[in-house]
Amino acid sequence: YIKRIATLGISGVYITDELSQEIEIVSALSDEVRIKTVQGVRDAFLLVTSDDPAKTAESAREMQSNAEYIVDEIMSHDNLLMNMVDLKMYDDYTFSHCVDVSVLSVLVGVSLGYSRDKLLRLAYGGLLHDVGKVFIDTDIIGKRGRLTTEEYEIVKRHPLVGYNYLREKYGMGEEAARGVLEHHERFDGNGYPSGLKGYEISEFGRIVAVCDVYDALVSDRSYRKGVFELEVMEYLLGGSGNLFDPEMVLHFSRRVALFPVGTCVKMSDKSVGLVVENFEGFPQRPKVKVFMTEDKPVTPHMLDLCHDRSTLDITIIATVAV
Repeated sequence: YIKRIATLGISGVYITDELSQEIEIVSALSDEVRIKTVQGVRDAFLLVTSDDPAKTAESAREMQSNAEYIVDEIMSHDNLLMNMVDLKMYDDYTFSHCVDVSVLSVLVGVSLGYSRDKLLRLAYGGLLHDVGKVFIDTDIIGKRGRLTTEEYEIVKRHPLVGYNYLREKYGMGEEAARGVLEHHERFDGNGYPSGLKGYEISEFGRIVAVCDVYDALVSDRSYRKGVFELEVMEYLLGGSGNLFDPEMVLHFSRRVALFPVGTCVKMSDKSVGLVVENFEGFPQRPKVKVFMTEDKPVTPHMLDLCHDRSTLDITIIATVAV
């Protein structure tokens, strides 16, 4: 069964058993919307070489509709804390990554108090932030080894190429398009394509930069496994004020569950349990249903790492397979 599921490109599934039966899984993005938006991004990328203005205009309208689906679904949930496993359902990295970045960007935008219209512009730019890569030689984009200096300089063109394409062919507004143009700029001025620094980078650019790096690192690639979410979050926090805007990293960290509901985790007191609830603003401190201590089964009981003061010294040190 596992082999067959993997063959279908599905990287994870939820199960219900005696231990997890009371856990309710609520996905921030339905399968229907996710499949539709991934297909929309794929179609948009394929249209890059088309000279048919009508088809391009139709694709632009479709992508705007997809942005609406994402924003409306996310805003319909009370608990806006993203379980990354909900996004990591398909193996088509290029297009799924664009959808993931759009969703994560919207979560940050919600945390910042954006209006629905502004969230739509943010989602729209996020969905197409990597379209410029279509203009880059596939041998360079798909290269598994380290890029040469010359190849890296070519890759660095993709944000500007994508920006120009979307402004000219899609009629994308400047605010959304700046997220595309500046998602590789860095807060210390060492990014590309323009070497912008600090608040010279647009707000959308600073948001998409954080979401793009996070999703790229936690994702499985053909040449490596995804990095553990906690390690990636530590990387973002470590780069706060240097690589990334501290405010955007803070808002991001409050919206992404590092240990999705249903994940088995090992804690510093040698107990093992199942994550049953996450709390907005405290992604490292979920509620855990403990069922094992020091490799010995125990009567299942709840451990609230967020609200129970007796658990202050306990931390999650790893995810485990049981």
